[in-house]
Amino acid sequence: MTDEQQPDEARPRTTGVTLSKRTLIIAGAAAAVVLLGLGGTIGALAMNSGQDQPAATTAAAETAPAEAPSDEPTVTEDIVTAPSPTPTAEILPLNTEFTVAGATMTVTGAEVMQTIPTIDGATLTAEPGQQLVLVHTTYTVSGSKAVDLSCSGGDGTYIQAYDTDGNEMAPIFETSSIAGNPGCNEYLSHGATHAWNFAYSAAAGTTPAGLSVTDSNTFDTTVLASLR
Repeated sequence: MTDEQQPDEARPRTTGVTLSKRTLIIAGAAAAVVLLGLGGTIGALAMNSGQDQPAATTAAAETAPAEAPSDEPTVTEDIVTAPSPTPTAEILPLNTEFTVAGATMTVTGAEVMQTIPTIDGATLTAEPGQQLVLVHTTYTVSGSKAVDLSCSGGDGTYIQAYDTDGNEMAPIFETSSIAGNPGCNEYLSHGATHAWNFAYSAAAGTTPAGLSVTDSNTFDTTVLASLR
């Protein structure tokens, strides 16, 4: 006996709608078509998204206006290097021995005078508004050259004298006639020591301050020695 032949009481009862096999086949085919269509649409969207994004970026880069040149200074232009502080030169006190080039010297003092007697009986006299300064030193020949102090000066030395206002005093080239110095053309050999006194002219009322002794061969060494 088939299902169709079974009485109503023997057949199982179901709730809802019963679909035939033909209807289910048609519905399944339609669902497959829809899924395929959605899959193709999603794939196309993904491809378009991957291709369009760089293009959009490139277009934005191509159409972006170039930055106008700025007048603002660069960072390096704003940096100002602080000047290095200039070290204060040491001034040697009186009676301090020092060596410059071939000369070893000691400044022993300075006198302010209106006249300086000479060994030939004449007198060095200050001009109006001026005064004379007599500097006393001892000199030892430490270089290899013989030295004529009175006519040629020290071996490799360039000497300047200053007052307390920083003004340079003017040298008086009468060293050979000042008492206590060796005579002109009287050479001192290596190791010899002698008094060496020389004079300057300065503005009246000023105070002698220092003696600057520079290596005249290289000009890379200067010693400052106090005159008082």
